[in-house]
Amino acid sequence: MVNRRSFLLGSTALALAPLLTACGGNGDKLQIRALNQSIPPQLLREFEPGLAIRPAATLKELLELLQRWQREKEPISGRWDWLPFVNRGTPPLADLVTLGDSWLALAIRANLIQPLELATLPHWPQLPPRWQALARRDRTGFPTSDPNAPLWGAPYRWGTTMIVYREDVFEDLGWRPEDWGDLWRPELRDRLSMVDQPREVIGLTLKKLGESYNSWDLAAIPNLEAELAALAPQVRYYSNDQYLHPLAIKETWAAVGWSTDILPALQNYPQFRAVVPKSGTALWADLWVAPQGHRLDARAQDWIDFCWQGRSAQNISLFTPGAAPSLLNIPRDQWPSDLQANAMELPAMEILNRSEFLDPLPKAAQLQYDTLWRKLRSPQPL
Repeated sequence: MVNRRSFLLGSTALALAPLLTACGGNGDKLQIRALNQSIPPQLLREFEPGLAIRPAATLKELLELLQRWQREKEPISGRWDWLPFVNRGTPPLADLVTLGDSWLALAIRANLIQPLELATLPHWPQLPPRWQALARRDRTGFPTSDPNAPLWGAPYRWGTTMIVYREDVFEDLGWRPEDWGDLWRPELRDRLSMVDQPREVIGLTLKKLGESYNSWDLAAIPNLEAELAALAPQVRYYSNDQYLHPLAIKETWAAVGWSTDILPALQNYPQFRAVVPKSGTALWADLWVAPQGHRLDARAQDWIDFCWQGRSAQNISLFTPGAAPSLLNIPRDQWPSDLQANAMELPAMEILNRSEFLDPLPKAAQLQYDTLWRKLRSPQPL
């Protein structure tokens, strides 16, 4: 999903960018390309003063960078590199790059990344088994239980798909959304905005029916098409980057989107409230990956392990719109009080246990999703 997440770049992101870019440009330092807002400044200072880490606004930009490095083996550099706004060609190859889990299979199949030696790192055991399994893929990018299969990425941050709604509207309605099934209530006809993603929209409908987000045979699931047909008139807008705008101006009353967008929006819109559906939701993760063809520096391994350490995990969870996976192996009553109270960023374990990462699908299953999505989005759906 090329537009899996969009980001509302607020004042925090703008403040962080100068610090990150000021650290780059030194070839003898560890080179990292990170998603903006995914690493707090505290980690940079504590790990290595002057760490060469450069931010990117979106995951799509980082994926395209991996693709450029594969096409253009030799970075292009010119005499005018010091001038701003000059096209500088392909940037030098980095040691590590942020990649979204949805694109991990694509990156493996396209030979954009190389396996990582993670199992020997001191804090690898601190990752919950599901986050470890997320990184273990065969050479076609599919998850595998083979303990000898390569580890292709190091998860350092995760989040959820959630429902955000206007508290003022729902006070008048006399109820609040708690689960996916609430989106079908007649009061919400033409009052929803959603991300424009078939795996998310079909997936939450599957979850409503007690099925998995990763179901392969959609035709075998009773009532799925009927439920999607009933959902269609509820949705006023589909968008990957503007689904919160109609909520802000009260054109819609509730929205389905990603926690990286919604958590910052809660700070800016006092009427917004959010909930992680109690029947479970889709999970996403940001991972460190190593570009293909680049010898991995030992300090890159140190950086990965550093991001999993207790203090680093707390800072990632406190100061970014996402949570560190290693924090989940620490008893909740030992977390900082601000994290203990944040059920939006760190939902209860029973909800997490019912939630799922979106696995890659075989071609036949992907065709079913695509076909059903086209029917849903047609003028006369299903």
